[in-house]
Amino acid sequence: KNARREIRSSGQSGFVPPKVHEVHILSKNKKRNENGQFLYRVKPGPDPKRAEETQWLTSDQISAECLQPSHNWIAAGSGRLGKLHFEIIRCDGLPNKDSKFPGDKTDAFA
Repeated sequence: KNARREIRSSGQSGFVPPKVHEVHILSKNKKRNENGQFLYRVKPGPDPKRAEETQWLTSDQISAECLQPSHNWIAAGSGRLGKLHFEIIRCDGLPNKDSKFPGDKTDAFA
């Protein structure tokens, strides 16, 4: 909250507060379309400008969307040392180093 107030009071524009995506742990993350193709729920969320058409995509559609220009940024962190801007486009084949339960997937973060 303090970082949000600081940025607003300093006159900087373009600040987008982090979104909380409340998706129930048992919610469906994969389904089939009318052609029998698998559709995957886009995480952390769909493109806000095209939410309805980008909520569920095929693997190929996700790959194509990764190459589109970004237009939604989240300001995070604090300090005066410097700024680092980075974007994680895709993470495939990450090793599962933290699993103690079968079927558990790695908890990747940046």
